[in-house]
Amino acid sequence: MEFNGDSVPCLLRVYVVRAFDLTSRRRSGICDPYVMVRCGNSKKLKAEKEYRPDTLEPMFGQLFELDIDIPQQKDLTISVLDKRYLIAGN
Repeated sequence: MEFNGDSVPCLLRVYVVRAFDLTSRRRSGICDPYVMVRCGNSKKLKAEKEYRPDTLEPMFGQLFELDIDIPQQKDLTISVLDKRYLIAGN
């Protein structure tokens, strides 16, 4: 497919299987990780309700699907966050 300057609508599928050796910012040394997937500045999916309690090596087995427009929404970011860790001011 040749790019002619127009945007191309696409379905982006991201499979998040597992994370290894996470680092906790809590004193207890554990975390409740969940996944957030973002593509571009506007498309974002969070699986905060599907967090994995008390682990630094979670097995997620999750599928995320986003309708995006290439090339405008080309930057994919996958983040693993802690459900209970709050940053002051946010």
